[in-house]
Amino acid sequence: MNSIAKITLFVLLFLEGHARAQSIDGLNKYLSELFKHHIIPGFSVVIVQKGKIIYSKGYGVEIAGSKKPFTPRTVSAIGSLTKSMTAMAMMQLVEQGRVGLDMPVIHYLPWFRTANKDVSDKITVRMLLDNTSGLYSASPSQGNDTTESGLENMVRSLASTFLTRQPGLAFLYSNVGLSVAGLIISKVSGMLYQQYMHEKIFLPLKMLHTSTDPKDFIKLKAINGHYFGIKAAIPAEQELNRDLNGYTPAGSLMCSSAEDLGKYLVALVNAGNGSLLSLQKRNEMWNPLISFPG
Repeated sequence: MNSIAKITLFVLLFLEGHARAQSIDGLNKYLSELFKHHIIPGFSVVIVQKGKIIYSKGYGVEIAGSKKPFTPRTVSAIGSLTKSMTAMAMMQLVEQGRVGLDMPVIHYLPWFRTANKDVSDKITVRMLLDNTSGLYSASPSQGNDTTESGLENMVRSLASTFLTRQPGLAFLYSNVGLSVAGLIISKVSGMLYQQYMHEKIFLPLKMLHTSTDPKDFIKLKAINGHYFGIKAAIPAEQELNRDLNGYTPAGSLMCSSAEDLGKYLVALVNAGNGSLLSLQKRNEMWNPLISFPG
């Protein structure tokens, strides 16, 4: 899915009350113009203010050449937005006292190692979540395992990888790091990562159009996205043999809708008010830890 244009727009805005109507009208005008001047066939937007969804709208069509409108309920791949949900799941376990952010990964996965074990032994859970573990992002083929043990098999394959950076010293975007985090969630909770997300996040938030299971995508009528063309977007075919289970916690498989993502945003904004996470742990998720390019 790396080369496929993502067509769900995920927006979180806090608008001043007196300017809300004007801001919404301006945003709608801007997005309408944006749609007209780009080859993207469609997208959807959700806006949350003070813990409530105040705007939800789709633009264009789901598939280039079709007439089916793109709506806030349209389901498509959300890619690396998944990483935030993986972080929330981990923080739930931290809040329960079952995971320590500054504990080394080997405390939860005793067999975990890279080719230079003395270096990988220093990687902590926090480093996995803030992209300072030193683990590289890796190639899709490394996680192309469709079995239930695909995630663990991918993490175990890191034993042949040599780390060139000391953990904790620099930002390095890493899909692998989030996959390791996902495996820790699985081992500590006693559930597959996919099951944990379904039971502890999707169901409580009534995210009924969100899934990491390819078998659900047909039922949810998930669209496959588009490739960028020179003058037009080219509809993509479903990649049946590219499940990439090894990268599910990093975003290889999860599909959702703007409507469901709005519910997730509300949960983040309303943290501590009967939500899935306390305000303290939510703030820790949002606390900047290291500078990065850009």
